[in-house]
Amino acid sequence: MPSDPGPLLIEQRIEQGEDLFVRRITTTGEVWTRSRLMRRDEEGWLEDTGTPEWELEIRLAPGALERLRTTLTGSGFFELPAELRPDGAVIGAGDEIWTAVLDDRTQTVHLHAAGVTDAPVLAGLAAAVVEAMAESDV
Repeated sequence: MPSDPGPLLIEQRIEQGEDLFVRRITTTGEVWTRSRLMRRDEEGWLEDTGTPEWELEIRLAPGALERLRTTLTGSGFFELPAELRPDGAVIGAGDEIWTAVLDDRTQTVHLHAAGVTDAPVLAGLAAAVVEAMAESDV
């Protein structure tokens, strides 16, 4: 498995405590994922599960990849601030870190307390990723 799947188009990184899930879509339409779910041993201590490896999940159909790029371009993602925070304190919520590279633009947005913080642009982008994957079985 590659240590880096290739040229980045969109990456969604979800972190909750020690757990991690990353979905990366490359410029060629490959969708790679890696995850680490921490487990507890018999005494309740967190076990180190090692470094997660990338797995190729799917290759997007050319039309689905192009629609995803169009959505990214018009979504307002590149105009978002670097951080989005909830209005008040939140305990136990995970974070999402979105990164996208398109043409000469690169943007990373850290969504604190995902699911609580209002982020319609990121919700729309997440839906577009799911839709592109659903359209593709190549």
